[in-house]
Amino acid sequence: MLISLLVPLVHAAPPTIVEANLTTESFNPGINGHAEAPHFSADGKYISFEVNQLKDVRQLMIGSIEAGLLTETVAPKLGSVNAFSGSDQVHADSTWHPSGLVIFAGSEGKNDYRLFTVSPKGESPAALVPLKSAPGKLTFPVMAPNGQTMLFVSSATGKGDIYRYDDGVVKPLVTSPETESYPTAKLTGGVVFTRRDPT
Repeated sequence: MLISLLVPLVHAAPPTIVEANLTTESFNPGINGHAEAPHFSADGKYISFEVNQLKDVRQLMIGSIEAGLLTETVAPKLGSVNAFSGSDQVHADSTWHPSGLVIFAGSEGKNDYRLFTVSPKGESPAALVPLKSAPGKLTFPVMAPNGQTMLFVSSATGKGDIYRYDDGVVKPLVTSPETESYPTAKLTGGVVFTRRDPT
C-alpha cells in the first residue's frame, strides 16, 4: 500500500486526552473486543469508535463524554436500509457530519457496504447515498473541511475509486486502474489517499 502524502497535524493547544479504560461489556452486554478508530464530534460531546469483535464483526459505538470521561455508549444496529438489527454486521469508518450525525459504512453480513447516518443517541439509522446515485460497495466516508462535501470510496467499477457527494449529487473524483482508499480532504484543498501498489 502506498501513501500518497503525509500531512502533519498542527494543534493550537495541547490535545485533550480522554481516557476510557472500559470494557464495552459494561455498557452493552454481548459487545466486547478491541476499540479502534476513535473520532470526536465537532463539539467534543461525543466519540464514535469501532469495536472489533475478532469474528468478522465490527460494531459502531457512540459514546457520551462528560468531564473527560466516557459516561455511556450506544450500539446502533442495521436491520434494513433504515434500521439496524442482527448479529453478523460490520459498521466501520465513522466520521462526523457538521450537523452532529455520525456517517459510517455498514453491512448486514452480505458484504453489501452502504453509507448510513445515525444520531449520537443511536436512533433512526438511515441510508445516506441512494443505490441509483452510487452503485457498488461504499466505504471510507469522510467530510471535507468545508463541512458540505463528503468523500467516499465506491467499488462500482470493480476497483475502489474515490467519489464526492455534494448536495445529493455524486461525482467521480479519483479513478484509476488500481484501488484507491482512505481519502482525506486537506485544509488547503486537494485529497490525500492511499492507492494499492500494482507490483
